[in-house]
Amino acid sequence: DGFMDFLEKPKPKTIWDLEVGDKYFYIDSVGGFPNMTWNNDEYDVLRRNQGNVFLTLEEAQFEEMRRNVYATIKQYAYEFSEEEWKKGNIKKYYPCYDYPNHCIIIFADNCLCGSKLYFKSEEDIEKAIEAVGEEYFKKYYLCIKE
Repeated sequence: DGFMDFLEKPKPKTIWDLEVGDKYFYIDSVGGFPNMTWNNDEYDVLRRNQGNVFLTLEEAQFEEMRRNVYATIKQYAYEFSEEEWKKGNIKKYYPCYDYPNHCIIIFADNCLCGSKLYFKSEEDIEKAIEAVGEEYFKKYYLCIKE
């Protein structure tokens, strides 16, 4: 009796490894980070499926900031219509990070569509960077770890 009590249960490696009784965090609607116990109920599963379950407080705080930065940057982006994507004469701008030179660079494409924000001009990207600050732009939008 109690012989194995001193052994600590291994912590989950990912949010998909959570078991009943494990602790996790989520971002609530007012920016708090409740410490919850995984019960595998509909609320836990819904939060996880929405990408709103984190193993650590630091991960939840990072994600909240990433979402806030993204929302600010999105104000300067442009949603090109399907017709505009088909037109090869319309340039669509997007930022990238140049690791060797440690700087943000801007590319333009005529017809390739990916899963990122696109802008009508280089100036719009520069406004977005200015709105959140270059450090936050790199860290939370481009996900650069320097």
